[in-house]
Amino acid sequence: MKLNINHIYIVFISISCGLCTEQALAHDPLLLGAIHPRISPDGESIVFGYQGALWTIPRAGGEMSRLTRKEGFDNQPTWSPSGKQIAFINGRGSHIGPVKLIQSKDGAKVSIPQQTIAKNKLAFSPDGNKLLGMFHREGGSFSLCWLDLKTGKLGKKLYEDIWGIGYAISRDGKSIALVTTRDIIPGQQGGNNGPQCDLWIMPAEGGEAQKLTRFPGRVYNVIWSADASSLIVVSSVGGVHNDLWRVPLNNPTQGAEKLTFSQADEGSPSTDAKGRWLVYTDNSRGPTAVVVRESSNARDTEVTVSKRNFGHATGQMSLELRDAETNKLITARVSIRDEQGKYYAPPNALYRMLILGSRDLHFYCEGNARLELPAGQYQVKIARGPEYTVMRKEFT
Repeated sequence: MKLNINHIYIVFISISCGLCTEQALAHDPLLLGAIHPRISPDGESIVFGYQGALWTIPRAGGEMSRLTRKEGFDNQPTWSPSGKQIAFINGRGSHIGPVKLIQSKDGAKVSIPQQTIAKNKLAFSPDGNKLLGMFHREGGSFSLCWLDLKTGKLGKKLYEDIWGIGYAISRDGKSIALVTTRDIIPGQQGGNNGPQCDLWIMPAEGGEAQKLTRFPGRVYNVIWSADASSLIVVSSVGGVHNDLWRVPLNNPTQGAEKLTFSQADEGSPSTDAKGRWLVYTDNSRGPTAVVVRESSNARDTEVTVSKRNFGHATGQMSLELRDAETNKLITARVSIRDEQGKYYAPPNALYRMLILGSRDLHFYCEGNARLELPAGQYQVKIARGPEYTVMRKEFT
């Protein structure tokens, strides 16, 4: 039996150049596709991951500006207490990678004495000199501890890395909230011992953890309220979607309060230093939207974008995908990568990052796509199942 290998060809409809700051967006203005949004301490700006880079946008919406450009998937950003710096993880297809530090104003690199590998998320100490995270230690294991940004040294082990652990530092830096599952046997399938999670409070510098409550469902993320009176957790308890819940420290079992109710997943919560704003994601539209809740009246507003500022002159790229034999428009998986290793997708596309293999960031193109790209050299890779050859093309 002979396998017929088909081919894809691309028709570039147009490529034109212009300054990105002068171009309005010709699409749904909602900020869709952002991940890990974190609101600044003063409540005025939001930093988030978008297509593998870090961007910022005013809390009220407007122009989004790119901060990072180098190779890797930048994720899990966190603000310093002053709001002048942002720490993040520069991953390679997952949430594990070297810790990076930049200036929040322009993305300029801030040096750290030595490279440290982290996973999941990061948090600054109140003085801005340390980071709390799950860091890689000698011997190949991860553990929760502090990283001294001045010396590059890791502090003592605060908690072992186990399946499903979550953590957050209080705004005053005195306490750590911990989330543990009941799946404590290494290699055992998750969920065998029930979906409940235990919430704990422990001293920030280490010590015995005190159990707060057993929450009746999985907890996927946890933060402190600005006044440290409660925890905000992400859980699917009571339904099929993830919602935000408030868990008061003085009445954690009976006083737990559900904060979101849409028929979708809410996640990645963060608050400003005074607790005036709660920012989170909502995936009811497919790609995640960023939602800002005003605490005084519980009013939710989705963040919108007026412009994208790449910090560089840009061009408009249009492409068309056709089968080389039938000339019919086809759907295929498209990956567009620049010389520095960053990937791009159309605005509001549901993009994905492969964890294994090539680790490409890709989107699905249904025949046609149009997107704005910084001027430069690119490679586009297009794949459509095993009966098609993978196509690669260089372009400027």
